[in-house]
Amino acid sequence: MLKGARETIRAWRPWCWIEYWKVDVNDIKEQFRDLGYEFYPMDQLNLLGVPLERLNGSPLSIVPE
Repeated sequence: MLKGARETIRAWRPWCWIEYWKVDVNDIKEQFRDLGYEFYPMDQLNLLGVPLERLNGSPLSIVPE
């Protein structure tokens, strides 16, 4: 899915919630390699991908409830 959506992701710069229980995390990160995304593990099955320009130079702070 990520390979097919690459140009849409590049154009629209969405935040991406990605399940990775069937795919290696490094394979997912490789798909975003030159798109300028930072990744945050949300739990044992999901990553949050954030476009770097949306972070405004500061890391995202995620605090579990």
